[in-house]
Amino acid sequence: MLKKAARFERRVSKAGNYIVKEKRLSDKTQDNIAQVLINWTNGDKFSSHDGCVFEKIKDSDLWRIHL
Repeated sequence: MLKKAARFERRVSKAGNYIVKEKRLSDKTQDNIAQVLINWTNGDKFSSHDGCVFEKIKDSDLWRIHL
């Protein structure tokens, strides 16, 4: 996870200032899964997408990040 975070930080730093174009929850998941999707750009030729997945803890209203 640390490697992925470092790679993402390098991409963001290289892009300079960035603009979030879209933030949304995926509607193509199961009831116990939530996926957050983020699309962003630096307003030039650089754009990227990222996101994360959460899994609902069984018999609870709590969620945990799915690694």
